[in-house]
Amino acid sequence: MDLRRLRHFVVAAEESNFRRAALRLDTNQSIISRHVRDIEEELGADLFLREPGHGARPREVGRAFLRDVREMFDNLASSPKFESATNSPKIIQRWRRFCVRTRWCGHLPQP
Repeated sequence: MDLRRLRHFVVAAEESNFRRAALRLDTNQSIISRHVRDIEEELGADLFLREPGHGARPREVGRAFLRDVREMFDNLASSPKFESATNSPKIIQRWRRFCVRTRWCGHLPQP
């Protein structure tokens, strides 16, 4: 998970549509889809409810993750040391624990 993928996730969530996110970011829709899918696989959670012809709305877990990612970006923007402001492995571990605890991610092995 890198900052570019996280930025693509944020814009996709704000737009509720991968095509519009791609237009806004001046990139290809397949790149947005792949980056969002990569994040979902890494977290072990479906962050969007995909509705063919209607876009992709963030699920509740996606909206919660969006808040955390925005907070991380805010911290980055105000941090004198970029490296100390972000810790992606920590975010991943936190969200895996969240998914297991809430059982929102039924495909994750339960502890």
